[in-house]
Amino acid sequence: MKFYTEYYKSGAGKNTPHAAERAATGATVRFNLETKIMPDRLPSEVAGAQNASADLYQNHSVGPQQFVDALCGAIIREKMIGRFPEIPTYYLTNNAKLLSSEFVPEALRLSPEEAK
Repeated sequence: MKFYTEYYKSGAGKNTPHAAERAATGATVRFNLETKIMPDRLPSEVAGAQNASADLYQNHSVGPQQFVDALCGAIIREKMIGRFPEIPTYYLTNNAKLLSSEFVPEALRLSPEEAK
């Protein structure tokens, strides 16, 4: 966002329509990050009969902690901490049973009855 802000504030874009507005937006923009982390395995109550090849279920993502460390490292390095208010967490899934499994932190986990 530094480039975008500087481009419209003092760079080649400073004389374009809405330059001041765009520079101000670039200086205050917040981020909405959506992560995709595939677990190393799926719990049996969610996986069911996995008839597809094993390659389909192979994990191609890094682990959650490594992902968080890399993402937060970039945020700190680029001095963007103020653009991240307290971060709400959401779990998107097409299988509600997953929300009561070990893949959701215990404090946020639904009971099996709630996940129906």
